[in-house]
Amino acid sequence: MLKELDALPGGKGDYITTNDVDAKELSVGIAVELERTDNRQKAKEIALDHLAENPKYYSELVQKKIADEPEALKLAKEY
Repeated sequence: MLKELDALPGGKGDYITTNDVDAKELSVGIAVELERTDNRQKAKEIALDHLAENPKYYSELVQKKIADEPEALKLAKEY
């Protein structure tokens, strides 16, 4: 299902919704991607692209110590 509002057209995340992914993974993903953009919608779409390919993408980044964004680490620790 293609999203109605698409800040970044293209990508596998265009065909899923937030209901299709784990909410905590998405929260951590948005926090990681907000380090790269100041646009929350774009960060969410980037995170959905990654999660469409690997549902545990951000957990794996945190576990491997690749993700080091303070907010992302805080959220990951809470979960």
